[in-house]
Amino acid sequence: MLGQVIVSGLAMGCIYALIALGYAYVWNTMAIVNFAAGEFLTFAAYVFVASFTMSMGFPFWLSAILTCAFMAVLGALFSMLVFARLQKQK
Repeated sequence: MLGQVIVSGLAMGCIYALIALGYAYVWNTMAIVNFAAGEFLTFAAYVFVASFTMSMGFPFWLSAILTCAFMAVLGALFSMLVFARLQKQK
């Protein structure tokens, strides 16, 4: 039981560290704080499960590939439309 608690704690610590590294990476490269990472992850999960897998009936592997492509395009558009304006305001 103690071993499981330790492994779970280390796993959660690694997740928090990855989140912090993502924020630090965005801050160091763009000099703005982007808290939209969680929203993008949640939206990607919704697109994956609700749209591609359940509604359209695509297989798992195709849904995963389509979701990655869709979110990459959406992230690029968000970066060009929102972040570009924020960086120009400085």
